[in-house]
Amino acid sequence: MNEKKYLLLFISVLFILSGCANTTSNNGQAEPQTVAVQEIQLAGPISHRDAEISGLVWFGNYLILLPQYPDRFAGESDGKLFSIERNIISEYVNHVDRTPITPEEFEFFAPGLKDSIPGYEGFEAIGIWGNKIFLTIEASPDSMRGYLISGEINGAENIITMDMSSLAQIPLQQQIPNASDETVLVTQDRVITIFEGNGMNINPSPIAHVFDHNLQLLENIPFPHIEYRITDATDLNGENKFWAINYYYPGDKKTYKPNFPQSKDTKKLHNLKTNTPVEQFIQLQYTGNSIELTELEPIELQLLPSGDARNWEGIVRLNETGFLIATDKYPQTIFGFVEKP
Repeated sequence: MNEKKYLLLFISVLFILSGCANTTSNNGQAEPQTVAVQEIQLAGPISHRDAEISGLVWFGNYLILLPQYPDRFAGESDGKLFSIERNIISEYVNHVDRTPITPEEFEFFAPGLKDSIPGYEGFEAIGIWGNKIFLTIEASPDSMRGYLISGEINGAENIITMDMSSLAQIPLQQQIPNASDETVLVTQDRVITIFEGNGMNINPSPIAHVFDHNLQLLENIPFPHIEYRITDATDLNGENKFWAINYYYPGDKKTYKPNFPQSKDTKKLHNLKTNTPVEQFIQLQYTGNSIELTELEPIELQLLPSGDARNWEGIVRLNETGFLIATDKYPQTIFGFVEKP
């Protein structure tokens, strides 16, 4: 073999090795694929950092954005929620119209609610079925407490009215600072709430609470051990499957005590590291008797180059193309689209 052939062979080997390096980590294991977040610029009051978006849900063709403290938005009512038409979002995502989006306002009526709950810390999750709306509330007068309340949403007049007599307390399964049931799933006759912390070291036997639409607690069903936090979820699809946000801020290491290394129950979850943020979606399924992880791998988001963690607290599907997500105030209000891999 002459020198030219040796040189070509050497270059080919380098090319192959280079390709392998791009798809494997230092320990030889395949690196998980990550997906970028396409930011959608908002305008108006909801774009401010102190809006603290804490949940997203579809109401027909309108996306409802839940601020943690609706009363921060002054008016003749008890506060405001916000909405964006689906077509406006789709046009932005598809680069048809990139004008910053100013959501419409829903007047929010919940007279005396804030004062009736000692240690009130705002709303954490939202679910809708027909014209019925369900919200969870977090409080900490001396210990953490959770509540569930229902009401009606009037799309014709952009009014949400809560039924003050429906307020029900959610039994919190563990006392974890700033943690309550932050996720709501709604079926035709059930309201399911999911606790934020379900890791092996902080919650030995995680469960989800199942209420009827009158907010009577019917049962508790098993929920899988999932490290870090569960901060919101999409609606159930036709197979009762849904995607949940699985988020980890490294500053919460002492609070959430992640299980290292990965256990059998958490083998599907990537990025079990102590000093790296985790921002990913995991798919689960409601079987009627339990909630279980599916076989699909998590969808991991590309992290910020700065290393800052984005506290994602709202997620919905956008048609079949991907997901819409939103942060609270950390590091700022971010509303974005994540294309489904």
